[in-house]
Amino acid sequence: MILLYEHEKWETIKEFLSVFMFPNVFFHYLYFIFSLLEVIGLFLFWKINRKKNLSEEKFKISTRYEMQKKNYSLVFAASVLQFVLCPILILTLPSGEMSWDLMLNIFTGAFISLPAMYWIYKAIAGLPENIEKNFKKVVICLIITISFMGLSSCFYYYNSLTPDQKLTILKTENILNVLNEAKKKCVFGDTCKHPELEKFEIDESLGDVAKGAAIFKQNCSPCHGKDVKVVGPPLTEIISLYHDNAEGLKQWIKIPGKKRANFPQMPTLSQLTDDDRNEIAKYILSIK
Repeated sequence: MILLYEHEKWETIKEFLSVFMFPNVFFHYLYFIFSLLEVIGLFLFWKINRKKNLSEEKFKISTRYEMQKKNYSLVFAASVLQFVLCPILILTLPSGEMSWDLMLNIFTGAFISLPAMYWIYKAIAGLPENIEKNFKKVVICLIITISFMGLSSCFYYYNSLTPDQKLTILKTENILNVLNEAKKKCVFGDTCKHPELEKFEIDESLGDVAKGAAIFKQNCSPCHGKDVKVVGPPLTEIISLYHDNAEGLKQWIKIPGKKRANFPQMPTLSQLTDDDRNEIAKYILSIK
């Protein structure tokens, strides 16, 4: 879910373990593991509790009480570690839409787990005959807590993606309007183009940047005009940023990010080769 939002990092991930280099992913994964340990501990406690007809000899190494206590201790330790991780999770979240409703949802889930932790602690520290007391209440509280935390993640990423979704819809509508207007002006047999893109017709005078111009026209021209904003920024602005940094421009084309709030995220053009990107950069920087 984190990488769904931070899609500009997809190109940097080469294998499964490399994704854990991002702190927010690593700590979220730890939180998931601790939740899993809670569920496992509760399940084993319940499983042992069901075997009332088994004699103590059947447990071989430990007594029934010792096994129940170990599983309850696992649940308690996992719950404490989750409490420690909560602030770290919030601080390492990607930039997005934090809201009071979301924070209330998180703290409500954490608050509901407190009685469960208290009952577990009493059971571990108390008499053996009371180990099974309040087990159903513990299960209910922790299931509610895990549900609240899962919903909090969903709410957070929904809030974070909403601005991009609205911007995407708006830009799509603008492009469709341009296309519809172009269709109305088309005559059968003519080639219909956005007037701003006519500036990038390839001719022999382009010389050694002709290949880059052709690749640009096919892959980049729908979003970039020369000196006006189409979908992305105009080429004049790009040239002013990278006029003496061809390598930087090539790297940006390879792994684009998001610099401006009023422009959509540039897609990763994975169909391009490194040579294609070199040609595009050379062509862009040749424009006067």
